Amino acid sequence: MNAFPQRLPPYGRKLVEMRSRGFAPSLAILIKDGWASAAIEHEHSPWVVAIPDGEAIETLDFRFVAGLCAYVVGNDQERTDDIAAHLFRYCPSLVCGWTANRDVFTIYARAAV
Repeated sequence: MNAFPQRLPPYGRKLVEMRSRGFAPSLAILIKDGWASAAIEHEHSPWVVAIPDGEAIETLDFRFVAGLCAYVVGNDQERTDDIAAHLFRYCPSLVCGWTANRDVFTIYARAAV
């Protein structure tokens, strides 16, 4: 896998606890690439996690997406693609993404990432 120990991203511990109690979002878990915008979103929904600016994606544990739809929002298409590829290690039902720099919405397929 990788040489780094994996840790939960900001707000991830709460999602693991909610999933262990049988809760799940009605639509998707929102994964924001960037700390500032995620903090604002988290005020409105508990199903938001942040990837701090510049954080190595491979060091993060996204076990809470298992069986759920994950929606990745970022500013860079390549990094959004990398996040989607990493998420598939945790068996989400679907991964979608939107990037601001290209205004592109992507539905990722497991084989494509």
